Amino acid sequence: MILNFGSHLVNDSTSSTDSKKENDTKPTTPEWFDLHLETILFFSDLYKEIGGISLQLIAALVKKTPLQFYYVFVDNEIWDLMVDQINLYTTQIISLDKDVTPYSRLQKFSPTDRIKMERFVGIIGYMEMVKMLTLRHYWSRRRLFSNTSISKVMSRNRFEFLLHLLHFSNNEICSTGDRLFKVQPLLDLLINTF
Repeated sequence: MILNFGSHLVNDSTSSTDSKKENDTKPTTPEWFDLHLETILFFSDLYKEIGGISLQLIAALVKKTPLQFYYVFVDNEIWDLMVDQINLYTTQIISLDKDVTPYSRLQKFSPTDRIKMERFVGIIGYMEMVKMLTLRHYWSRRRLFSNTSISKVMSRNRFEFLLHLLHFSNNEICSTGDRLFKVQPLLDLLINTF
């Protein structure tokens, strides 16, 4: 149902005599009408049958922690995809990019693993809850911005490295015209999970 007020909106530019006339008139009742979403959104019958979280999954998640609930949807395949693609992309950059100097941080690259990726995603979640002025303030040693919890989990250089190189697909096999190519593997895994 949608509520339609029509043209009965108060205009701020009306004079005081117009506003008295408006206040004297009886307000009209809103007009309700049905909006049929089927005419606007098109869902395939297959989606209607298998969409949503299964009842077995809902029953299994009763009285579980938020972290356990999170790991149901972000499973090992997603973590493996992130780790593999970051390591692959970094290797491609080092081997193909002529601008990488011998003293670049990329030359000191050590392959990332699942634990580092979980920490990386955890820091991003923390940053969403605790706002600071810039990214570097999360690692600041100044008393005003002091935040030792993040610096104990991961160095700022490592975090920026992972943030810069976050990848979900192999650029070497990119098909032209596919706008979702860079995130398609992640989307496929998430859709299969849901």
